[in-house]
Amino acid sequence: MIRFLKIWDVKSPERGTKVASWIDWFIPLDFKPTKMNIWDSIVIKSWIKCIIAENYEMVFYNKSWVAIKKWLIIGAQVIDSDFRWEFSFHLTKISWDEIELNPWDKIVQGIIRKIELNIPEEITEEEFNSIVNNEKTNERWEWKFGSTGTR
Repeated sequence: MIRFLKIWDVKSPERGTKVASWIDWFIPLDFKPTKMNIWDSIVIKSWIKCIIAENYEMVFYNKSWVAIKKWLIIGAQVIDSDFRWEFSFHLTKISWDEIELNPWDKIVQGIIRKIELNIPEEITEEEFNSIVNNEKTNERWEWKFGSTGTR
């Protein structure tokens, strides 16, 4: 589902175990140790290009322990199957504690997901209302906005 080309000295992405669903990604060797404080953002080059099979995408998420220990969250998260350039990791620090990022640190985790390639279809208000009125439940329609189970 994914093949990659390293274009600089980086650690190859890897699964923590052979059955882990997530792929760990690392800070490259050329990265200068960097201290971060609250709301600092950083973009870290991956130095990797990928080929992802059609009808799949790679989605990056916070690396569990990194998010807990270093209070880092990832910004841009999706690599489409037709993206052929090197990608980067955009991270933001969300706590007051100063942290340090270093080469070879595990930084994010990615997962390859199968997707449906649908084309959005614009419909009229009458078509929309007809569909909503024929649904088995339309509680959200009555609420106007909000998450399931909240008002």
